[in-house]
Amino acid sequence: QLGYEINSNSKESKILINEMKDLFKCSAEEGFANAQYNVAMMFYEGNGMQQNNDKAREWFLKAAHQGYAMAQHNLAVMYTKGQGVKPDPGKAREWFLKAASQ
Repeated sequence: QLGYEINSNSKESKILINEMKDLFKCSAEEGFANAQYNVAMMFYEGNGMQQNNDKAREWFLKAAHQGYAMAQHNLAVMYTKGQGVKPDPGKAREWFLKAASQ
């Protein structure tokens, strides 16, 4: 994903991240799963946005319901670790299986 290609410590990268954040957020609100996933990752990692597992989970869920495997996998991890949710091995398994079936 594009976010991983950017060194967030440089001034130029911070400017680019802010521009990407706006573009991803707009596309995510329009329902694009890839953009929803990228917004979720920004919240999850605190890259360009305040780190927030609850918001990350919300955006991962939107992308996951559209069949986006990486979002499904990350939801499974969140349910495994209890990040932004109560740990739930059953839901974790469900999301891991959905991601693996793609």
